[in-house]
Amino acid sequence: MIDVQIRFESGLLRTFVAVVDTGSFSKAADKIGRTQSAVSMQIKQLETMAGTPLLVRGNGPVTVSPSGEKLLQDARPILAHLERAEANFSSGALSGSVRIGLLAEYGATYLPDILGHFAETHPKVEVAVTCAHSGRLYQLLEKDELDLAIVLDQPDRKGGTVLMCDPTFWATSKAHLVHERPVLPVAVFGPGCWWRDWALESLAQMDRAYHIAYTSDNNFNLKGAVSGGLAVGLLTKSMLPDDCRPLLRDEGFPAPISSNVTLRTRNGSASKAVKAMAKVIVAEFR
Repeated sequence: MIDVQIRFESGLLRTFVAVVDTGSFSKAADKIGRTQSAVSMQIKQLETMAGTPLLVRGNGPVTVSPSGEKLLQDARPILAHLERAEANFSSGALSGSVRIGLLAEYGATYLPDILGHFAETHPKVEVAVTCAHSGRLYQLLEKDELDLAIVLDQPDRKGGTVLMCDPTFWATSKAHLVHERPVLPVAVFGPGCWWRDWALESLAQMDRAYHIAYTSDNNFNLKGAVSGGLAVGLLTKSMLPDDCRPLLRDEGFPAPISSNVTLRTRNGSASKAVKAMAKVIVAEFR
């Protein structure tokens, strides 16, 4: 435990945790709304108070020192308690419900942090999550069965809040030569998703003989089919496993497209709880 005689301010702890989580002074500054120089000064002040280096600076991402790791273990629960207290006393605690939809892949990578942070600050709000492909999520939004959806959009689709660019491309297993077969086996989503439409259109433009070897509405399953050498398929940069690689233009496949991960909201006015969740989602992605 850190020496209890030292009185760390919550603002310093927030800055320290932001640097650890982002691995960068500049990214931490963006996250907490301060300048990079202010973040550097706060970390210096914190290390002076602690009497030891808390962070390890180098050519790569900023990491924590052994002393910094001890402080981090104390800082996280302290900040969580403060955020809960602030939420309970700022114009009343939020209540109600929020229905979120997203692709399974983004659910695995981003959802734990999103839900964890939201639950810390708004424990009285009930959250329901649906995982599906983007086409299905759009349908649920239109039917008012979702409040928010994190979807993967084609580059020319307007509206919503772009969370990040996640290029889409044809991919194959590094260990298998599936893409060299005379009749190309492909893995695709079921009808109703633009990924399937774009896949079939690009195959037609390639004038390549193919057969649909695998169909699923779950991108985890599609990734498994590609990784296992059953077929080639569409993946995004963030979904690409280490044992797979993009298929290139000189191999006869189209160039990647700049698809966007976008946060979309159902039509109509959003509750305070939905707006609060949207704010957390944007912060976690960025």
